[in-house]
Formats: sequence, structure tokens, C-alpha cells
Amino acid sequence: GLSGIPLSDELLDTLRSIESVREAERVPPSPVAEGKDAPVVPGEMLRLRAEQPNRVLSPLVAALTAADLSVTSLTIKHPNLEDVFLALTGKSLRD
Repeated sequence: GLSGIPLSDELLDTLRSIESVREAERVPPSPVAEGKDAPVVPGEMLRLRAEQPNRVLSPLVAALTAADLSVTSLTIKHPNLEDVFLALTGKSLRD
């Protein structure tokens, strides 16, 4: 579930303020995706649309780290505006 995942509106606003980011939104885990290529989603998903994803990654990871979130997977898709998908865990790795 999504409980305990502190993906706040304030954090989304911070991510939207990153240069080149056009959109940032929560994406609930989808139980529909199955099969050998289905992503393992331990926490919440975040979708960003950015004109230049490579420039977004560094400030994005910095913002998530500051919010005590860690990225478990990252996928970049390439339509017109590029989608950056992140799977998040609730806390950074401690041990």
C-alpha cells in the first residue's frame, strides 16, 4: 500500500520547480502489470514529464534524498515529452 510513503504535495511542488520538469504526479502501484517484465513496486511510484530528463536526475535525486526517500528503480521512456518513472521506498537505507 501507500501508507507511510511521505510523497507530500510540498515535495511534488519542489519537483515541479526543477528546470525542465513539466509535470510531477503520484502513480498508485498497479496490480495489473504481471509477467516477467513487471516492475517490483515496494512503495509509491512517481511520474515526471521533462523535456531534458538527463538534466533533471541530479536535482531530482537531491530533492528525494532531502525528503528521506530513496529510489528503488528508475525508467526513462521516450515519447515527445519524456517520462521519468521512479519507484520510491519510504526511507533511505540505514543498514
